[in-house]
Amino acid sequence: MMHRRRFAGLLAVASGFVLAPVAVSATARANEIPLDSARWIWKDAAAATDAPKETLFFRHTFTFDVAPQRAEVIATCDNRFTLFINGREVLGSDNWEVPVRADIARFLTAGKNVLAVRARNDGSAAGFFLAGRAEVEGGVRVDLSTHASWRWHASGASGWNRIGFDDAAYQPAVELGDAAVATWRLDEKVGNAVTPDLPRGADYWRAWRARQQAELATLEPVDGPPADRGADNPVDAFLYAAWKKAGTDSPPRCSDRAFARRVYLDIIGLLPPVDVLDRFETDPATDKRARLVDDLLGRDLAYAEHWMSFWNDLLRNDEQTAIDGLRKPITPWLFDALLANLPYDQFVATLLNPGSFGPDGYLMGLNWRGTVSASQRPVIQAAQNVGQVFMAVRLKCASCHDSFIDDWTLRDAYGLAGFFSEKNLTIYECDKARDEVVEPRFPFPKLGGIEPTADLAARHQRVSELVTTVRNRRFAETIVNRIWHRFTGRAFVVPMDSFGENDPTYPKLLAWLADDFARNGYDLKQLMRRVTASHAYQAETTETPEQKSEQKADPGPPLRRLTAEQFIDGVATVTGYWPETAVMSAVVDNNQTRAWRQKIPDALARALGRPAREQAITEREDEATVLQMLEMVNGTELSVRLEKSAQTLLASSLGREKDTAGVVDVLCRRAMGRVATPAEIDVLQPLLGTPDEPIEARQPGWQDALWLIFMNPEFQFIY
Repeated sequence: MMHRRRFAGLLAVASGFVLAPVAVSATARANEIPLDSARWIWKDAAAATDAPKETLFFRHTFTFDVAPQRAEVIATCDNRFTLFINGREVLGSDNWEVPVRADIARFLTAGKNVLAVRARNDGSAAGFFLAGRAEVEGGVRVDLSTHASWRWHASGASGWNRIGFDDAAYQPAVELGDAAVATWRLDEKVGNAVTPDLPRGADYWRAWRARQQAELATLEPVDGPPADRGADNPVDAFLYAAWKKAGTDSPPRCSDRAFARRVYLDIIGLLPPVDVLDRFETDPATDKRARLVDDLLGRDLAYAEHWMSFWNDLLRNDEQTAIDGLRKPITPWLFDALLANLPYDQFVATLLNPGSFGPDGYLMGLNWRGTVSASQRPVIQAAQNVGQVFMAVRLKCASCHDSFIDDWTLRDAYGLAGFFSEKNLTIYECDKARDEVVEPRFPFPKLGGIEPTADLAARHQRVSELVTTVRNRRFAETIVNRIWHRFTGRAFVVPMDSFGENDPTYPKLLAWLADDFARNGYDLKQLMRRVTASHAYQAETTETPEQKSEQKADPGPPLRRLTAEQFIDGVATVTGYWPETAVMSAVVDNNQTRAWRQKIPDALARALGRPAREQAITEREDEATVLQMLEMVNGTELSVRLEKSAQTLLASSLGREKDTAGVVDVLCRRAMGRVATPAEIDVLQPLLGTPDEPIEARQPGWQDALWLIFMNPEFQFIY
């Protein structure tokens, strides 16, 4: 039973807005936020004393002739909330006992603006309270406070927190009382509100980019691409020189159909439509491959949905655990970052220095139940994950003792962990404390350090700078290595999480790509343009995953197995059946629930490789497993999915098509990007029956036909 919360009360707000006790009239002083006009709100009047566990979504639209010069709010919720302004997350709290205050003027614009709140009650009483005022030119003030004019709904439909959303289905909020309502008593004490570190604005990041560019100008340039008249781009110039030196012939390029299918799956994670493949194959333009890549990279939503799985794996972000408080998902922030193509250095800097309302769940890590080893404390986890994921520095062994497999030591691991700790850390060796305290120390000390007496905020700021500085070439090289591997099936450096154990396959190309990535503002999409334009990416596949040898300079890519998400989305794309399921917490403007959003992965997703994400997963297992084979042959999840898929197809125009050989051809073209073979028609056509037969009688045959198609290696691999 959750204990009764009592709020300590009211706050003096910075910048001249003084929040007076409720006993003071709203007209007492012109510059006061009108606290006595604000009301606690929820969906029913009983919520102040008793409310079920639920999440509500509130909205209110305000219009300004000009952008406000000043705008202040004080907000709190029983028991957690997030405030969005025009779709952007700007404020929140999960501490019901201490209200938060903020200057929100920079988030408001001339014209329409929407304040939207996701409010969560975990049981017992429920209520949300916001007192606020915006001031525009001429001293005109607009009351932003919560009252019955706000509207609520029990579900956050796509776009619910943005301008233009139709909130006709939303209902007027129910007022529970003013700031002095007995349940919360905001008027008990003045001055205890906290001022959060709001998301950093455009000015901060412009200064950040200017500093990065200035540092770039001081670096020695890397070697440029060799002169090669046969190369269409700098990447190929490096490749042709390396292949020539190794005595390796350039591989033939893949067909247009293979390229289109490959690039669709790699960039947005979906199979290409049949008509797109047909048009692309007959398009005579010489730049059509580059144009297709640009088109796919411009599909921000599809791109973000696909790459969520990659980053969820790397960042250990998940929502499937049922044990509350052990981890804090960063799903909404991560999805928005991918949707906006946030520059990679800014992306990582925000993870390492989240402030009060950034994605602090990443540094929180996993708080394991019970007694754990010293090397699994959250601050040590942070060092392990930051080192591994962003700099290919493997510190897990060195978190318990000096590493036996490389040069990293306990002092290295604890030194990096110190940037995530409020105080300098005592070293534990194999769970026994040593009489040694380590100050914060970066793994590459030549890049700089920090005063050992610095507070936690300064440590976070400094480590975000040290990891992402352009002088830390390892930072760019690590992500370039991962993206190259993701697209081509081969890495420059193996293992990807520990540079230094082996030399890069193409060292000059890796160095140039990393430098080019930095000089293009750490734009991941631009990096993907470079990779997909290369002959290494566009070559015909030459090996299976079992045959590949990543350390030799084989020019052709291996076959790559579809990920769990690509396979499941592929089945849905072919059949039109998109299952509904409990989803992760991002607001996604897509009525089709793609596989990455599945909050609790089913047996099929787990068998196909979706991990629990209790560790950083930098590369999923690519080889088939016994569990996967059993699930694909006898698993309930796939069987049910195929049953529903067959029903969906039979209810469509395809199910009424008399030319069943043509139906087989359509299904093969959707699934594998090519026409059906005579052998496939001979096998699959009899399973489909005819439109004259009852649908119930035809369904098992359609289900079997789909199973045969989806078991085809040409569906299951990127070729």
